Amino acid sequence: MDYTPPTTPIVELDVNKKRGIARKLPISPITPGLKKFPSERDEITSPTADSLPDKIEKTSFSFLQKDMRDHCISPTYPRFADTEKCLHYLSKRCHGNILTRMLSTSIDFLNDSSQQFKSSRMLGQGSYCFVYEIDSPDDSCNLVVKFPPSKRKSRTILNEGLILSYLHMTDDTFENNHIIPFYGITYLDKSHYRKLRWNESIPALILPKLELNLQQFIKFLKENYHDDIVLKKVLWRKLFNEMIVALNHLKMRRVIHGDIKTANILLGSTGRDDVFSFDNFNYYLCDFTSSIVDVSDDVNLRLEDMASTKPNNFNLDTTLEYCPPEIIETVVAQPGNENSGSNDCKPILSSTADLYSFGLCLLSFICEDEPYHQLKSYKFHGGGTDMPSGSMPSSVQHTQWLINSILKNDPIALNTFTDQNDYYSSHWSQELGIVSKILVDRITLEECVSQLY
Repeated sequence: MDYTPPTTPIVELDVNKKRGIARKLPISPITPGLKKFPSERDEITSPTADSLPDKIEKTSFSFLQKDMRDHCISPTYPRFADTEKCLHYLSKRCHGNILTRMLSTSIDFLNDSSQQFKSSRMLGQGSYCFVYEIDSPDDSCNLVVKFPPSKRKSRTILNEGLILSYLHMTDDTFENNHIIPFYGITYLDKSHYRKLRWNESIPALILPKLELNLQQFIKFLKENYHDDIVLKKVLWRKLFNEMIVALNHLKMRRVIHGDIKTANILLGSTGRDDVFSFDNFNYYLCDFTSSIVDVSDDVNLRLEDMASTKPNNFNLDTTLEYCPPEIIETVVAQPGNENSGSNDCKPILSSTADLYSFGLCLLSFICEDEPYHQLKSYKFHGGGTDMPSGSMPSSVQHTQWLINSILKNDPIALNTFTDQNDYYSSHWSQELGIVSKILVDRITLEECVSQLY
């Protein structure tokens, strides 16, 4: 668990030449050119979320209905006993039928044979999904489809699609909340992806093509603008402002992201023909595969509607480097121990943990590296004395060392590890003051909002 690779495609940056603006960055724009969701008068006249069919017709909507029921999709804490109850609850909170809003109204691969994607347009793959570039129907923006490698791995995609629909349903524009735009779900079959079985259809998320994440952007700035402190401070402040807006939107909707890190913050400009420059882009929070809606405080929920009120299991799908100390302590305290919190009905992850993880992203921007990476390299490969000469530490040793480092609860000192003792105090004192409030003083999100400017 030393490092969880980014779920977005990694693109090597051409950084051989330094340029005034990043015109060669592999950026594709974000644009709300596609119709995001149907209006009330355009609602699909299909069965409602409360009447999922037993029989299935070969349409994207009928496949979606059946998959939601068969996989028992309920990205909430506590989980609902079945999908119908979850959809009914979220629909009430959104004042609309969330199931019909999940479906794309612009792209339907099953019913439009002209919509295809080539194997050469594959942008990336992970353990649970593939990402391919596709053409938008009106050529207004660059899009990708994100889909599972097989039918049995559809749950993650459906969970993310439901969370994104829930987050976007009441918003007029994509840009206001800095959450990754979502153009709905479509379905693919063997004619689109040859490794599928016959008569097998799988869900695919339609998202904007954004090939550059914050982790790559930090590397680009380090290699090309290392001495341009003024520029980097402006970009850092923009990151802080826009992601606090995103986190505030999540908290208002009671959504916990669960895996905020530099690889899950994307960058993009706002128009297809716009040239990316430092003053013409936005940050967007992406990858909601680990996210949940916290409904534990809702007094109107009936216990019989819930699958369980017990705490989440301890197999967290998150990244260790970005975990706050209290998460580590909870996981280490296995159920059965007196400090395990076995009677706590709260989820392990929280909006407070999301804010801490984002604080580490801000610190990574300043240090130009991933959390604890410099200290780890020094300990195991440089001047450290804990390892015998010529030996390599095991992944268990790496993980245990990382856990011990996090539990020291001194992230700033352990990450501003440099021989130039006055570098950070001379150039980043104000920004580190804000980071310290988030990571050490553990101020609230509302207090962070007061720091915006």
